Amino acid sequence: MKTEIDYFSFVVPCYNESANIRNFITSAVSELKKLNLSFEIIVVDDGSTDNSDLVYKTIIDNHPEVVLIKLDKNLGQHEAVLNGFKHSKGDYIITLDADLIITEDIIKEIIEKLKTGIEIVGTKRINRKILLSRKILSKIANFVINLIIGKKYFSDYGSMLRGYSRNVINQILANENKATFIPIAALLHSKSTTEIEIPNIEKRTDNSRYTFNKLIALQKRVFVQLGMLKFQNFKTYNIETTAKRGLSQ
Repeated sequence: MKTEIDYFSFVVPCYNESANIRNFITSAVSELKKLNLSFEIIVVDDGSTDNSDLVYKTIIDNHPEVVLIKLDKNLGQHEAVLNGFKHSKGDYIITLDADLIITEDIIKEIIEKLKTGIEIVGTKRINRKILLSRKILSKIANFVINLIIGKKYFSDYGSMLRGYSRNVINQILANENKATFIPIAALLHSKSTTEIEIPNIEKRTDNSRYTFNKLIALQKRVFVQLGMLKFQNFKTYNIETTAKRGLSQ
């Protein structure tokens, strides 16, 4: 009897990563092959202005697992990831960052939890070497999100390393809008979540990709998605309450 093999899509948004992406892909492919996975790595170039094109050609020639998606202009990390979702074929989708050092053990843990039926597997970064101001802002943002939601789903919404079920990704794409903030959008359509701790696996520490304006734009996305989440919970509550009243009459 033929056994169906799970297929995994790894989505990597990139912007001016010509110095990092070759080594990242080489290392990631090596680690993923240790797990005997059937997989694709979707690299989404977010309108890079460096010499990334030359590097991509070398990568694709050497790694048939890699699929390149090029955006005409810089749209931002979340749009890049959403474009990766649209081209993904996996039963499970895992988002990565070209700044991460991917290890077999971490990916294995995420995959094992996804296969139990958990629809979103988040990660909490520990021992991060970042500026104190960024750490404080991050903690405040995570606290505010969980406070508004009313439940602590994740303690690190900024971590790019996250696993999703195909069902959640399909729902995100079906309800996509310009304000989509992926972690919260995913919560709108998931029934189960968990979070695992991961060590400091970031190679870059200056956070140079996030300018003040980009951080403000990201916060706007967060609050729009939070509003949608609260509205959905309110609507569900009203439907359930109306149904109960109908039954009791």
